[in-house]
Amino acid sequence: MPSSTAMRWALLADVHANAEALSASLEHAQRRGAESHAFLGDLVGYGADPAVVVDRVRAEVKRGAVAVLGNHDQAVARQPSGSMDADASRVIEWTRNHLDRAQIAFLADLPLTVVRGGRLFVHANAWDPGGWAYITRAFDAGRSLRATDCRQTFCGHVHQPGLYHLAENGTVSGFQPTPGTGIRLGTRRRWLVIPGSVGQPRDGNPAACLRVTARRVFDTEPGSRLACITVLRTSRFAVDLTVDAEGRNLRVIRLVELKDWARMLGVPGDRLTFHVLEHPDPARAIIEFATSNGVDHIVIGARGSSALRRDLGSVSSQVVAEAECTVTVVKAP
Repeated sequence: MPSSTAMRWALLADVHANAEALSASLEHAQRRGAESHAFLGDLVGYGADPAVVVDRVRAEVKRGAVAVLGNHDQAVARQPSGSMDADASRVIEWTRNHLDRAQIAFLADLPLTVVRGGRLFVHANAWDPGGWAYITRAFDAGRSLRATDCRQTFCGHVHQPGLYHLAENGTVSGFQPTPGTGIRLGTRRRWLVIPGSVGQPRDGNPAACLRVTARRVFDTEPGSRLACITVLRTSRFAVDLTVDAEGRNLRVIRLVELKDWARMLGVPGDRLTFHVLEHPDPARAIIEFATSNGVDHIVIGARGSSALRRDLGSVSSQVVAEAECTVTVVKAP
């Protein structure tokens, strides 16, 4: 067994009783060579399969995985905190009634923090793990990093991915990770990593939900093929850039992201194709692709609502209105 300092970890935060998303994430971690798992709290709450999720995580812990307590786990095993709204409190009560004594005891016994190999695993933060304060900016991240001697901290709670580092001069910086792009955590800095939520992402990206739905639709039609497409929006008048600020080809970046997204589907390669389309109207590009390729069904993700989308219409709503085939729209929770 490799030492903990050399081990490849899979970080899974805020599963929230979403059994399908947990299974997909664990399968993805296995394909990527993960040697151990860290469950960063809130195994339950919101989702419909608390017993399945608790049993799955409990089995992983027996095999050496890390699991820490989240505020929803604590509320189910003990009592909801005063900061929970009425809807969350009702879900907590429902969840408690759908777990047996052993499952509730497992949640109650989860530690607030775990330290392994110079790494801190915690749900909320290091300065007050049981206070459940969020890390939403560099100031919060710095406070957490300074509250521990560990070089790396891994936490959840905010349901959005983030990465912060504390330099030797005391400066804290943060940036948004790019899917499919690796980041080396150098030893000259201290790092705080928030992987985002497995079961209830709140970053406006319905990727995990979209994967589950696409796989279900695919499985209902034996012999069917799946075309994964993404659209680069082009300008109707100006000259379009073909590279990003770092000189990387935009089409290649999109293609890599698309293939990385599709890996978790587990679809055989001979039944899967990838397409990066360019068009000033993304909805029109999708509709034209579907028409010219005889597509029978479209599964499309929808981002959160905004005033602009309500006024002008979203890509997904245009596809639903104009596509000749049936359409399933998947919206992030």
